[in-house]
Amino acid sequence: VTALLLKVLAVSDFGVVLINCGMNTIIIAGYNLTIQSDIICKLHAALSISLPMMSNHTLVLFSLDRVVAVAWPIQTNYMITKRRVYLALLVPFVISSVTFTLAMISATITIFNDNTICDTAGYIGTNIMPMMVLIMYNLLPLVLIVMCNLAIIVIILLHKNKQFQGTSRKPSFSGMTAVLICVS
Repeated sequence: VTALLLKVLAVSDFGVVLINCGMNTIIIAGYNLTIQSDIICKLHAALSISLPMMSNHTLVLFSLDRVVAVAWPIQTNYMITKRRVYLALLVPFVISSVTFTLAMISATITIFNDNTICDTAGYIGTNIMPMMVLIMYNLLPLVLIVMCNLAIIVIILLHKNKQFQGTSRKPSFSGMTAVLICVS
């Protein structure tokens, strides 16, 4: 199941590298493909936003996978099945698809300060897209990943306290070890 998430992450990250780095290298070389055609402008804007978003939300699924593995180690294989992972992957796919569609609608070639640029314009491009990208691309994955990692730390610490409760033995690891396990 983790291999499936790794494959999705690899494909989305490869797309990010191909679209962003490849296109920026071409632009630096002096030939801006994004202003040659409206459809290339729209595709570049849409893919450069939606592929990293897919990557971020796949990392959230990794964090959820780890929470389940730590909280219920014996039942993990029954709880996380391929079918459930495919269903969970629909969430980042739908979020990325909505963003892709909005970017396709709003991206256009414009002239700004005597330079021809590919930019998101109109009401969607100037009002909806920036907030949507901020929330869906940055804040939501950050909050979810932090919550998952905090849950892992709490689960480890609760298990540690329960394991040594009523005995004279001391635990072999500290709360800082739980944090380091989670961060790694």
